[in-house]
Amino acid sequence: MPSFSFPSPYTEAGFSAKFPSHIPVLFIYGTLDETCPQRFVTRMPDLIQDVKIVPLQWRAHWLLLEAPEIINKEVIEFLDTKAGAKVAAESVDSVRL
Repeated sequence: MPSFSFPSPYTEAGFSAKFPSHIPVLFIYGTLDETCPQRFVTRMPDLIQDVKIVPLQWRAHWLLLEAPEIINKEVIEFLDTKAGAKVAAESVDSVRL
C-alpha cells in the first residue's frame, strides 16, 4: 500500500529549507491577490525568521501599479529600520513607474 504524507509548509510554498535567518524580508501583498492565498501569508513567519508582512487592503496583484506611494513608503521605512541608514526619499521619488 502506498504511503502518503502531508506536505510541509516549506515544500508546499516552494522552499526546500528555511530561509536564511540573517536576511530580513519585506513581504507586501494585496489582500485580494488570488495568487497569494492567505494560508501562505500566515505561514511566512514559520518560513522566514525576520519577516515584516504588510497587507494592503482592497488591493490585488499589481501593487506597484495600484499603490506605488504606499510601496515606496514601506520600502523606505523597512530599509531605514533594517539597514540602520536613512534612505533619501528623493532617490525613490526619482524612480517612478
